[in-house]
Amino acid sequence: HCVGRPLVSYYMISRELDPGAAVAESGMLTGEMQRIVDLCFGRKRRLGRILLPPDGSWPLISHASRAHTVKHVYDQPGYALVRDSLTLEETQRGASAGRVVADLLYQRAPIDEVFAAMRNHRTMQRKAKAAVANDSYMPNSGEYTANGGEYIANDKYVANGAEADTDAEIERRESSMLLLDAMAQRIEHIVRFIQRQCDFETLLDERKLNANSDATMIVPRKFGYWEHMNEVADQLYYFVLSDTISYTDIHARLYALVFPADSDIHPGSEARKDNSYIWLLLQLLHIEKVAAGPVRADLAGDEDMLEQLLQMYNERQIVSRDAFYLRDLALQATMSHQQASIRDNHGVKFRHPRMAVAMPFAPVLFQLQNEFGQQFKDENYALLQGRDVCAAMKTATVSQIRQYVVPNALYTFLVPARESVAQLQGTATTYLQGGNVGFQLLDFINVGGKHRLLQLIYKMMLAHEQGPQFQFDGRQPSARAGITCVSPHVVDTVYMLLYNAPYSNELMMKEVLEKLRRSDKAMAQGGTRFSAANLRWLYTVYQLMN
Repeated sequence: HCVGRPLVSYYMISRELDPGAAVAESGMLTGEMQRIVDLCFGRKRRLGRILLPPDGSWPLISHASRAHTVKHVYDQPGYALVRDSLTLEETQRGASAGRVVADLLYQRAPIDEVFAAMRNHRTMQRKAKAAVANDSYMPNSGEYTANGGEYIANDKYVANGAEADTDAEIERRESSMLLLDAMAQRIEHIVRFIQRQCDFETLLDERKLNANSDATMIVPRKFGYWEHMNEVADQLYYFVLSDTISYTDIHARLYALVFPADSDIHPGSEARKDNSYIWLLLQLLHIEKVAAGPVRADLAGDEDMLEQLLQMYNERQIVSRDAFYLRDLALQATMSHQQASIRDNHGVKFRHPRMAVAMPFAPVLFQLQNEFGQQFKDENYALLQGRDVCAAMKTATVSQIRQYVVPNALYTFLVPARESVAQLQGTATTYLQGGNVGFQLLDFINVGGKHRLLQLIYKMMLAHEQGPQFQFDGRQPSARAGITCVSPHVVDTVYMLLYNAPYSNELMMKEVLEKLRRSDKAMAQGGTRFSAANLRWLYTVYQLMN
């Protein structure tokens, strides 16, 4: 009580304004009752606008506290009772689950934090629905829809005609949809940003090529925007590799971004054709279970996915002023990468007439492969060093065509089989003196190549606490006489790979950190003596962490 008057919470008022019971008695409302219900509904709408803070106040709340990113305002019972009276714009205020996930992906937050946010959203949503069911009148309280599926009286979830019996399956579907929505939205924003930065209308004048290009490789004068695509490709690669998002779902969603009329996912959006979508899907083809699963089945059957790739292909980009062969040869690289799975290679151009606009540029890929192979055979490592932009882009394009050729060559360049021993600080600290890979090359090789290269280096330097283990001529990994350390160039390469592809390589680093945790625990307990090899391994990991 305050000054002799009782205080009634907004939550109690909104609960009392529910007209459900009056409707259920006779199935219809009289004219007088309808006016009362309209009045109550109007008051409920105004109350809902008071309950939710306006858009401008959310940044202020963010600076003061991040609690709103943990407790979603739209999953609270108070909001659930008034959200039916709000407009779409009003319901998009605040930190919904999708926006929290999108924000975490933008920040490159750890995977565990992303899934923790989704679990918290799921818990708050369950509590909110239970509170609504208890506090408001629901004529069919045993049945209500949610997230595109339907929760029925026996507590089973039905989605697209398939019944899931376990809560784990329900949570997996919800997490997949949240991540798919967030990734598709982010990809669309990045592609539109790139389209605003580039000129795809003016034709390319090959007589006025910039310093980044030559007769074989075309690279625009400004291409810094592509780091955003590298980042989102790494995240997408991890989610598909871990079966969180299926390849068929992301393929269908990207196709819907280009042709929204064929899908109800994003009604009204009119995204232009862009080869960036094909480039993203090409990164996923380097996952073996994707290439051997849905892609091979499609190429052996009706080739619907191939036809959709051809429809998404923008033939004007490759001949425009801001042409970028790393992106614009993605369709041709896809055809080359999946050549063994395509039935009747000679007849594919008759089955898909749009192939005629893309295949004239296919010889560029063969020229790049021949140049890369000849230089590696002649021990000319200019393309592997990637000192200039053009050389780095050539090697990156070759990495998209062949599965493991580039990462295997880079590992051989970093860790040579020949005896070339160098010293760090004395005779006790020796390493194999290999080459030094340019950072720009590591930025632009495909995500599968980064993952493969780090796997090879991990087996050599990080999986063994007794020092580096080398594997030559197909033998088992073993220590090499006279080699006690890892090349500093290899450490630099590992750092850049972890920086460029933190999602796809997170599991390997978790194993390393678990070993480090055990070592720290042994140190804290005391009485444990570490060998010189153990200490060098620990020092190498500490270098990477710093």
